[in-house]
Amino acid sequence: MAEGLLPTLRGGRDYALVILATFAFALMAVFTRAADAPILTVAAWRAVFVALVFAGGAAARGEGLGAFVRDRASLKVGVIYGVALAVASSTFVGGYALTTVANTIFFHSLSPLAVFPLAWWLFREEPSPRALAGTGVAVFGVALISGASIFQFTHYADPRFFAGDVLAFLSALGYGAVLVATRYGRAKDLPVLPLLAVAWSVAAALLVVVALVFGTLSMPLSGVPWVLGLAIVSTSVPFYLLNLAMKRLPVGITSLLSMAEVVFATMVGVVVYGESLAPIGWVGGGLIALGIAYPFLSAEETEEAPVRALSEASQPIRLARLGLRLVLFNVGAALVLVEDRKSTRLNSSHTVISYAVFCLKKK
Repeated sequence: MAEGLLPTLRGGRDYALVILATFAFALMAVFTRAADAPILTVAAWRAVFVALVFAGGAAARGEGLGAFVRDRASLKVGVIYGVALAVASSTFVGGYALTTVANTIFFHSLSPLAVFPLAWWLFREEPSPRALAGTGVAVFGVALISGASIFQFTHYADPRFFAGDVLAFLSALGYGAVLVATRYGRAKDLPVLPLLAVAWSVAAALLVVVALVFGTLSMPLSGVPWVLGLAIVSTSVPFYLLNLAMKRLPVGITSLLSMAEVVFATMVGVVVYGESLAPIGWVGGGLIALGIAYPFLSAEETEEAPVRALSEASQPIRLARLGLRLVLFNVGAALVLVEDRKSTRLNSSHTVISYAVFCLKKK
């Protein structure tokens, strides 16, 4: 099993960097709403500005962007990275355009489904049971906070909604590939700024084509400062932080921590725009926080203690823990059934509208 697969507080700095990055990502709504431009246009120009920022940073630090490009192995990683970025951004926007806001948020949160198997295949990072359980709880929380209608089977009878759900799920795979590419680049000890400059240049080229085909590149001058702020504050900075953290941090744990973005984005809507959140949304937010924190609970004891059979004295305690988890899941399920579906969807969707419409995934 790879080193550091079971998270401990000794890597607190790296975890803090990821959480800070997710908070910066959650601020995308502020910049994109103020830009007041078509979403594909914002996505394309954001990528262009980010590529310029990282290329300029590499040149300023003398990290040899030209040498990086001439290294075929490094260039290949950068190109794959860039394609993943473009896929994650374009399919997320496409999902929102065709299906519901809630479903787009929910399906995009399933990125760990791609991350965990890819991490095992490439890095032999076997996920801990706590990480898997925490991810399941957090995904359930996202379903509650977003009001996803995944159990309304009539939704899938409409080809338009079904296509949107598929695109939203592809955005999850794209973002998962972004995280894996980040970890791969750090594992190979590739220079961060040249790698990100190449990756975002590829993403920018692809997104410009998408914007020209399905929209426009025309943007009012008043929106340029906001898109530039989006590129620096909510894209360049968090991506750089992720690269610093993932030198040591397992990619599976990173994907779980990144789900905090849903909570942060919801809080931005509540605090900045005065949006409301249905009671079941608060339950969902609590479950996301619980799922993210769960792998860290008693982590030091688990790492130091050898694997052994359960003693009879420990069985009642473990059964009590299991019972508590079952109660949490069933309380959440009961709230879903009791809560008026229509009211829940409207309130929850209103709360995350700024996240889904205006937050362009890094993804």
